[in-house]
Formats: sequence, structure tokens, C-alpha cells
Amino acid sequence: MNAFDTPAPTPIRPYLVRFVIAYLAALALVALIIAVLSLSSGGSGAAAAALISAATYTAGKFVNDTRRAPSQSERRRLVWSSLAIAMTVQLGFTLLLVDRPNPGVVLVVSLLIGAIYWLGLRFAYSEWMAKRTLQGIEKRQTQRGSKQA
Repeated sequence: MNAFDTPAPTPIRPYLVRFVIAYLAALALVALIIAVLSLSSGGSGAAAAALISAATYTAGKFVNDTRRAPSQSERRRLVWSSLAIAMTVQLGFTLLLVDRPNPGVVLVVSLLIGAIYWLGLRFAYSEWMAKRTLQGIEKRQTQRGSKQA
């Protein structure tokens, strides 16, 4: 492959499945920690941390599998699909946990949370993060090679 070749697009669906599993697991872990420590607040910040953790894991898996950063098109699809998944989960929890939610309040809060989540996802799936992940993979491979020699 030369500098003018573009990589074949990688199917995104397997990475979105990984994102869903990682996101739900991270949310469950956050809920467990909040319950065990009897914390009365911190849910929204912890939910954002769970989102970024799941996206970082997913991006790392993508880089590990493909040995490259996601293309702009792949990154866009990962960000927007992950955001749709996260907002669906968020709305589902809101409807389950809040008795008679005010639709106007839910809409405004969802838009604000969505904007914060979008920024976090853009960072987690960024080219900078992918390059850092790839450097870490290459460093580990170099260390393994030197240990075997």
C-alpha cells in the first residue's frame, strides 16, 4: 500500500456491539460503586466516565485489529452511532427511574448531555488517541521481541 491508497472500510458493527457491552458493563460498575459507597451524587459525571471508558476500549480494539486509526468516515460513524446508543440508554434509564418526567425538561437535559457525550466520544475516537494506542501496541511488540531474543 502506498501513501495514496486508502484503506478498505472496516465494518463498524462489531465495534458497536463491543461498545454496547462495555458501556453497559461500565454503567453497572458505576452503579455498584455508588450503591456500595452510599454516594448521593456523582451519577452524571460517572455516566460520562463510563461512556468515555467504553469508547476508549472500543477505539483501542479497532486500532489493535486494524493497526491504524479509524478513517474520518469510520470515526464519524463510530461517534454518531455510539452517541445514539448512549442517548437511547440514557433515555431508557430516565423513563424507568423518573416518575412522570416532564418532556421539556427531558429534551433540554438530553440535548445538554448529548453535547457533552459527543465531545467525549470525539476525543475517545480521535486520531490522536488512536496514534497513542498504536504506539503502545508497537512498544509492547518491541519489548516482547527483545525478551525473546
